[in-house]
Amino acid sequence: MNSVNRVPVKDLTNRYNIGKTALYARFEAAGIKPIKEGTRSYISTEELEELDGLDSYLKTGGVLSEFRPTIVPVEEISSIAMLQNEPANFTTNWLMNVVERLIFTSRKSPLDRYRELEEVAQNGWVLSTSDIEAIIGIKPRILGMAYGSFQISRCGKVGREAGWIIKKKANVSS
Repeated sequence: MNSVNRVPVKDLTNRYNIGKTALYARFEAAGIKPIKEGTRSYISTEELEELDGLDSYLKTGGVLSEFRPTIVPVEEISSIAMLQNEPANFTTNWLMNVVERLIFTSRKSPLDRYRELEEVAQNGWVLSTSDIEAIIGIKPRILGMAYGSFQISRCGKVGREAGWIIKKKANVSS
């Protein structure tokens, strides 16, 4: 999602005069999954239009559970053939958004996270909290944590976030 085609999620609670919980319920009803970049989340302008439509629908007495989104969720795109059958329904920006989501949300193997941790440990890189969360799916704790055969320890700062270093634990045989 380029910077022109993105809207910060933090601005939407004021736009619709609702709380975060209600906003995320609307995301779910509209089939929208914000993209996280660092500590901030964004949606595309097309998704904003979808939320505006949902807001209008709710103001006329509609209910979230009965709302039918016009944006096709990424999970429902099963093949390129679908895109070829109805090209008039897709804009370039929408297609770029789908491609970005596929790239950032797909993993080939559950072992990929361990391979990434191994590479980070070998190179001695210091990662931010959000980088660690992107790799293993959870934020590391303040004092550090163990994840599989890796020790994740706090090590200074990376920008506005805590920095973390990863070390491989010595192999323990039984």
